[in-house]
Amino acid sequence: MESKAPLVSVLIPTFNRRDLCQRAIRSTAVLRARGFSAEVVVVDDGSTDGGAAQIRGALASLPVPTKFIEHGTNRGLAHARRTGAEAAAGEWLMLLDSDNEIDAEVPRRLSNELIDAPPDVGVFWRGMRFPSGTLTVPPFRGVPSSTRELIETRFQGEYFPIVRRRVATENPWLTTCRRHACEPFFWTKLALKYRFDIAPDVVGRYETSGDDRFCAPDLTEERAADLSKCFASVVRELGDELLEVAPVFTIKKWLKACSYGIASGDTQLAREAFSSLRVVRDVMPASVVAPVLVGLGSRAALSAVNAWRRLRVTG
Repeated sequence: MESKAPLVSVLIPTFNRRDLCQRAIRSTAVLRARGFSAEVVVVDDGSTDGGAAQIRGALASLPVPTKFIEHGTNRGLAHARRTGAEAAAGEWLMLLDSDNEIDAEVPRRLSNELIDAPPDVGVFWRGMRFPSGTLTVPPFRGVPSSTRELIETRFQGEYFPIVRRRVATENPWLTTCRRHACEPFFWTKLALKYRFDIAPDVVGRYETSGDDRFCAPDLTEERAADLSKCFASVVRELGDELLEVAPVFTIKKWLKACSYGIASGDTQLAREAFSSLRVVRDVMPASVVAPVLVGLGSRAALSAVNAWRRLRVTG
């Protein structure tokens, strides 16, 4: 066992994915082979598939220190990541979903880049590889010159994230949103406070094809409500500062919050979404507008959102 704290903690939250999670765990062995000081932390978020013993076995086969934490009940991705970040010992967290893997060709130089990163760099974004060989990678190498450049022209959700553990614990994931709906608030908040180191080097690999991953089932009212809460939180908590540095980005998030709120059919949620942006709240009577829009078109809005999502996938 390594006596000193590892440089990297690979954080893997999982829920009812025992087979995929084992693949994700085994993929992390490449880090040791490529010179990384690492540990692996798995958080089982209340799984009911009986896979704990198999996951423990996969962890035991690794050449690095490991931790396995179990939630008694399913609490959501944000809670699982919070738990893992608090238990981790590494200076940096590699956020590995349990249906992804560490790429076999992860660059050796990444270890030194993490060690040498200036203290104001809180996040590394690197590329991902699909089974087909297609890559989703940042468009350049370096640190964006401004927050506006990062948020409005470089802000993508499908890159491989590595975040300082201190940064993650001081700015925890939003637990009012479930699944990946907690992500936009987290990354937007960090973009306003820290610099991002971006490079097209591939670090992660999807275990599912692009079509399998992005052609999600049609949005339900429940899921629309979750997304509305997420985007409304971004605008409500960060909107004033965001408007100054990235107005287009801010308006887009507000429109998403409103659209998903209407699609959810929940009048109170739609009202909160409309009211989340202060400059709009001051001139628009959300208490009147939101109920009318929900009454007139929640079903139509849900259909429209689903049509838009399918259009994004098919191009």
